[in-house]
Amino acid sequence: MPLDSKAANTSTTSPELTSGQTTPYVRHLTLADVDACVKLENEVFPPPERCSREKFIYRLRVCPELSIGLFLPVPPVATVEWPLTVGSLAPQFQEILLAQTVSTKCVGTVVTDDAMGLPVEFDPSSERYRNPKLPGWSSSNLYLSKLGHQEAGQTLGLHSLAVLPRYQGSGYGKFILKAYIQRMRDAGVAKRIALIAHDHLIKFYKRFGFIDMGVSKVVLGGGGWHDMVGDFKTIPPYSHH
Repeated sequence: MPLDSKAANTSTTSPELTSGQTTPYVRHLTLADVDACVKLENEVFPPPERCSREKFIYRLRVCPELSIGLFLPVPPVATVEWPLTVGSLAPQFQEILLAQTVSTKCVGTVVTDDAMGLPVEFDPSSERYRNPKLPGWSSSNLYLSKLGHQEAGQTLGLHSLAVLPRYQGSGYGKFILKAYIQRMRDAGVAKRIALIAHDHLIKFYKRFGFIDMGVSKVVLGGGGWHDMVGDFKTIPPYSHH
C-alpha cells in the first residue's frame, strides 16, 4: 500500500508497525518537537556526533518541510525517559518520537562541514544572536551564509537518521527512510540525497540505492565517514526491503 500522502502535513500510518492499540504515523517535525528530537539524538549518537539543540531549532525553523518523525501516540505519562512531544492528533495524547530524519538543502553533491554548520543568527556564541538590536534568527531577512541550509541547493543533506535504541532492529529505520525518500521525491525539492555514514552502515544505505562515494572530507566527530549519495533518478521507488 502507499507509504505516504503527497500532502505536506498529512500523517502516514503503517499497519505493519503497531504497538498495543495504537499505530505509529509519520508527520513533519516542527519547533514543538525540539525537546523530543534532542532527547532521541542524545540517546542514539555519541557526544561528538550529536546535532545540538541550536541546530535542531535552526533546521526546524528554516526548513521544517525537509524533516520528518515517526510518532507513536500514547496516553499522557509522567515519566521523562521517553522522547515525548504534545500530541498532534488529539490533546488527550502525547507522542513518543520513535525515529527521525532531519535534513537541509546544500550545494554540491555531498555533505560538507559547512552544510552542517550553524549561521551566526542561530549561534548562541555569536554577537548577532545575543544582541537584540541586530537582526536575529526570528528575522525574515537573514544574512546569506555558506553555513547551513542553502535554499537554492539541489542536494538534500540528511544529517540525522535516528531510531530510539529500544526499538532498533524492529524495522523503524527502514520504514522512516522509505517515508523520507518518498516524501522528498514527491515534493520535488531536490535532485539527490547525500549523507555521511560509518563503515558498518554503508551496506544498509546501499540497499536503498545510495552509492558509496568514498571517504568523506567531513571532520565531525573525528572524521572517518563515507560519503553516500542517492540520486532520485536511480533510487528505486518505494518497496519493501
